Order: sequence, then structure tokens, then C-alpha cells
Amino acid sequence: RTVIEGTEIPDCLMITASDVVILTMAIKDCNSGVFARGTAVVTISNVTLNENAFGLRVDDTAQVQIENSTAKNNGVDGVVAFGNSTLEIVGGSVSDNGTSFPANGINTFQDFEGVLRLEGVTLERNSKAGLRLGTQGAVTVFDSVITDNGEDGVVVSGPSSLVNLGDGIKAGNNTITDNLL
Repeated sequence: RTVIEGTEIPDCLMITASDVVILTMAIKDCNSGVFARGTAVVTISNVTLNENAFGLRVDDTAQVQIENSTAKNNGVDGVVAFGNSTLEIVGGSVSDNGTSFPANGINTFQDFEGVLRLEGVTLERNSKAGLRLGTQGAVTVFDSVITDNGEDGVVVSGPSSLVNLGDGIKAGNNTITDNLL
């Protein structure tokens, strides 16, 4: 398994290109394990983002799909999304983040066109919320577990967050339990 270890560099992988695929590796010891920005289009599969300040940052109109990957033991947020980015996480986990600063598993600051979709994701043992939505974009969470986080399981603080945890068309099948607050 490949390990990218960035000692004293800002971002292990900064991606601005399209059609980038990151497979089966560990990325650690950077400000951001992966920073996708601009018009980047990225697929991340079977990757561990650990011991960075941020596991993954997504900004601008970047589109990132993460499959069966882990963001853990990052100093601040495991995953953070800004701008009009699209972030889809299918399978995997975001856990034990906020090791050096009280932080969230997933934290969003997206604009109106931003999209966050979680399916089959476990958010657990993050020092603050499992999922903090300071976003105006659309959020969909299905078949996920949000548990044992230091504060709330889900925080919606954005002015017009559209959060779908299940509806009349598709049951959410989410478990949100045992969060501290």
C-alpha cells in the first residue's frame, strides 16, 4: 500500500484537474491530505486520510466522490466543503477527528449550488459534531450511522440548509444515537 507522508508541506495532494483517481493509499501529516479546488473532478477510493490538519478539503466548484475510504485522527475536521462544490461520500467512515482542536467529522460552508450526499457512512467519535451543516446547498444522508460524537450528531446552522434524512420517496435508514449533547 502506498503512503504519502508530507512533513511540513501545506497539502499532500492539491488537485485542480479533471478525471483524477486516487486509489488504495494512506495520506498523512499535511495541512490537507487532499485539497480539491477550482473545477477539479476527483474520485477517491479505498484511501485513508489520517493525522492531517484536514483530511479532505473541497472548494470552488470541485466535484469529489469518495468510496469506501476513511478520514480519521485529523487535527481539525475530517472533511470540509466550501463554495459550490459537490461532495459525495459512499461507504467508509469519518471518525476520531478533532485531535488537536475541537472539530467536526464533516463540516460544510457551501453556497446555494453546493451538494453534499452521504450514503452508508459512519460518523463517530469526532470531538464536536458528526455532521455540521453551515451550508445553503442541498444535503442528503441515507443509510448512515452518526454516533458517539463529542457534541451533537447533526447540527444545521446554515440560513437555508436543505437537509434530507429520508422522505416519502426513500426512507433514510439513518441511526443517530449516543451523541453527547
